[in-house]
Amino acid sequence: AGSAEAADEMVDRIFGAQARAAASGQAQGRAQQTQYQQAQNQQTQNAQGDAGKRMDGDAAEADSRGDEEAGEAAANAAANLSLPLSILTNLVRRFTGAKDTGLEKAPDEVTTATVTIDDVLKSGWITASLPEGREIGFALPAGTTDGHEIRLKGQGFKLPGLQRGDAVINIRIAPDPRFTVDGFDLHAVLPLSIENAVLGTEARIEGPSGPLNVTIPAWSGSDKTIRIPGQGLPREEGGRGDLVVELRIILWEKPDDKITDLMRSMREGLFL
Repeated sequence: AGSAEAADEMVDRIFGAQARAAASGQAQGRAQQTQYQQAQNQQTQNAQGDAGKRMDGDAAEADSRGDEEAGEAAANAAANLSLPLSILTNLVRRFTGAKDTGLEKAPDEVTTATVTIDDVLKSGWITASLPEGREIGFALPAGTTDGHEIRLKGQGFKLPGLQRGDAVINIRIAPDPRFTVDGFDLHAVLPLSIENAVLGTEARIEGPSGPLNVTIPAWSGSDKTIRIPGQGLPREEGGRGDLVVELRIILWEKPDDKITDLMRSMREGLFL
């Protein structure tokens, strides 16, 4: 009885008497219904006695009916009271003595994994080292790009008395000689000679899934970009980003006298 009173006082102090009545109302109602049945049995036995005993039986019946009404009122209060499920569950556990599984969560275990563009394109299986020295494996999901965070539920720190934490992996994409990463787009540089930039040409470039043909329009400067759809990184909602080809005009390794004379004439306003 002492432990039950302590629990009642604790619940009253934290949640209020109404919350405690709501959590235990139905149990009280059932107990009082049993008490009422016992009172009825007692009444039947007393009816066989003298008049004074019958009066006592009538009084007991009235008391039991009052108890039944009180139990029904408590049950109605439990049904009408609007409390979060977690609070009601906690109350029931406290009254029944059940073990409380709502443990505080242990800290997350955070690490960084460096992957390649090909790993992302193929949704490859990656192994990362956690701070405690343990290794963890996972597949890269669609939607992974540089700086993406992957959370693995219940794979982090495991400490006594605490719910297991999560493993959080920050994804970094390693530098690639072919591409740079911009979100889900891949950027590649295509060098062009002056004559091809002026006249236009067909070029071949290395794409993420193999060589690609690119049409260079005439009079394309170094500020020109050509976007090839669907050749970037996979998006979470489906599809892929783009391959963005950036043009760069380059000179020959050795000076060319004809090109030098032409550029001088254009700068000085002379035409041959």
